[in-house]
Amino acid sequence: AVRPRSIMRFNQYEQVIQAALAGQGVALGRVALVEPMLADGRLAALPHFMAEHAADAAYWLIRTPTETHLDVDAVVVWIRREAAQLVTAMEVQAAEQSASRSVEASSARGRRKR
Repeated sequence: AVRPRSIMRFNQYEQVIQAALAGQGVALGRVALVEPMLADGRLAALPHFMAEHAADAAYWLIRTPTETHLDVDAVVVWIRREAAQLVTAMEVQAAEQSASRSVEASSARGRRKR
């Protein structure tokens, strides 16, 4: 487990983004609010994460592109791992639901033929 040297808590979303802009860590941002900062390079999104999980509703992991900190990198790795596990669990659940629906539909067709 990674133990942070310190913890910052913010009451306002703007404070979270300002901390990320200052290179103080990573932030989860809303695309509509951070898009200008992503576009002009003040913040950077993890590109492969964005491409894999682009949707109408998504979370974006953002950080300053110029500063690298091992503790921040450790948090990024942890968030990626957690997100990957969640995506896998959601895919398994969707496949199970689809299979269940197929069985139910097949069963219903069989009953109608009688």
